[in-house]
Amino acid sequence: TGMSLALVFVSANSYKKIKEQTDYTFNTGALVSYVENKIHNYDNGHIEIFTTEDDIDVLVLNEDNMMFKTYVYCYNGKMYENLVRSETEFKKGKGEKLYDAEAMSIKYEKEDLIRVNLCVSEDDTIETFIKINSEKQ
Repeated sequence: TGMSLALVFVSANSYKKIKEQTDYTFNTGALVSYVENKIHNYDNGHIEIFTTEDDIDVLVLNEDNMMFKTYVYCYNGKMYENLVRSETEFKKGKGEKLYDAEAMSIKYEKEDLIRVNLCVSEDDTIETFIKINSEKQ
């Protein structure tokens, strides 16, 4: 019975590690896909990027009718999406929490290329480049 108990313990630990890795991989892949899809969906000249005074990079996606915009940013370990009326100023901590993410760095490399670095943990940052069709506004 001691051997059976040890086997159950080892199996439970293995399962826990596999589940944690699967959750992490899913979150990371979904996070990157989310940002890429958002940028491509607004790839019509309605993308803005700015950095707040406390170094939070914010992706701003303006609707075609210009009545609404969406702020996408990372704050306190989460990625947020906040759909607001166009005249609404950015406020950190507002919106829906989507994914685990420590930080996002987003910059125009060229007029048609955006570089995104997503920090998903202290020792793991994913870099992706997103080609856009429209020129920087």
